[in-house]
Amino acid sequence: MLLLIEQIEGKSQQIKNLLESLDAHFAIWSPHKQPDPPSCDYDHIIISGGGLHVEEIDNPLSFLYREREFLECSTNDCAILGICLGAEILAKIADHQISISHRQQGPQKVTLTRNGKRDLLFANIHDSMFYFNHQRRIIPTSDNLSVLARDESHNLAAFKLKNKKTWGVQFHPENSPQGILLLRNFLAIS
Repeated sequence: MLLLIEQIEGKSQQIKNLLESLDAHFAIWSPHKQPDPPSCDYDHIIISGGGLHVEEIDNPLSFLYREREFLECSTNDCAILGICLGAEILAKIADHQISISHRQQGPQKVTLTRNGKRDLLFANIHDSMFYFNHQRRIIPTSDNLSVLARDESHNLAAFKLKNKKTWGVQFHPENSPQGILLLRNFLAIS
């Protein structure tokens, strides 16, 4: 079973549509209005994007703080994919730096690194156009993160946390032509 963490109500509809087209069984947790995630054994978690600031993850009054606590307690057996803000949350939990950058909005070519070309998340996906909509960038600060792809400005566009089934993408696969393939690849990871 998959858990979709929805940051802002209604902003995950395209992800839901893609998951339904892939016949994925999923539950939705909206931490901004539900204090606790639905109880179930999840083998996959997708953390959606949203117009929030990742800095809120350290504020005990913010729902992102509850989300952080939930993710930190998730087992290593669970595959996790963070999209945009979701990727920033995963990177921040892993002690990487998030900095404000120029706004990126619209399609950009994403170039896979050597690691990205071998990673299961990008199986049968080559350098492709993906849709970006953010103004922060992830700066790796330790070697526990493997860069899988870079954008046209050579900023990190996708990563995997080493020794975990945890990926983050700064783009929005739900708005990108190759997005359904990326989500299919993610769901195939066990």
